[in-house]
Amino acid sequence: MIQSNIKAGVERLKSFHQRDGGFGYWPGAENADSWSTTYAGHFLVEAEKKGYLVPSDMLRKWKKYQRSKAQAWRRNQEAYSSELIQAYRLYSLALAGDPEL
Repeated sequence: MIQSNIKAGVERLKSFHQRDGGFGYWPGAENADSWSTTYAGHFLVEAEKKGYLVPSDMLRKWKKYQRSKAQAWRRNQEAYSSELIQAYRLYSLALAGDPEL
């Protein structure tokens, strides 16, 4: 049961995946969502570590997107969760074996 749920989750994420490598909040969304992108990528990284088949292109594009967002990030006093999102983004990249400063 767990194995089929993980496989279904990976398949379902394909409908959230954007051309730029991010993930939308909803299937078919026009734009990527920062938190959803990091959360989805974290799931994919952990699934791959457990031996599940994760499309390498999806993970590669996700890493590239995350690196780009991490490098472009600037502290924003107005955005409540800006620092939290950046911290989670950096953590997920480190887990993926592709750390970013």
